[in-house]
Amino acid sequence: MVITREPLTDYLPIQRKPESGQDPEDAPVVTQYEMHGVEDLGLLKMDFLGLRNLDVITDTLVLIERTTGTVVDIDAVDLKDGPTYEMLSRGDSIGVFQLESGPMRSLMRSLAPTTFEDVAAFGGVVQARSDVHQHA
Repeated sequence: MVITREPLTDYLPIQRKPESGQDPEDAPVVTQYEMHGVEDLGLLKMDFLGLRNLDVITDTLVLIERTTGTVVDIDAVDLKDGPTYEMLSRGDSIGVFQLESGPMRSLMRSLAPTTFEDVAAFGGVVQARSDVHQHA
């Protein structure tokens, strides 16, 4: 999403991008510039991700309650759970959103996170490294 003060067409060309069989008039409007071109113009570009993982978490909470009768409050999860950090330190994070990539698993095995802040910092390091390689 690109956010501007004036109409978007004052800054860059746009077009409609219909899916297969979709009426072009109902299709979303997209810019004809790629993301770096939009940023180079000094425009505010926001990425809103539709994450399937949020649905998986919700479905999992429903299934836990249905099968065990236990209501899990996701906002009350213990962020100081030692066994979780031991698991991450082994690189056992396949299926864990943002922690399952090869570089992330390698970093966690090397540096052994012991806090939530460690895990968040590792994510930043891996993302920054990925960005450097993409633009090299």
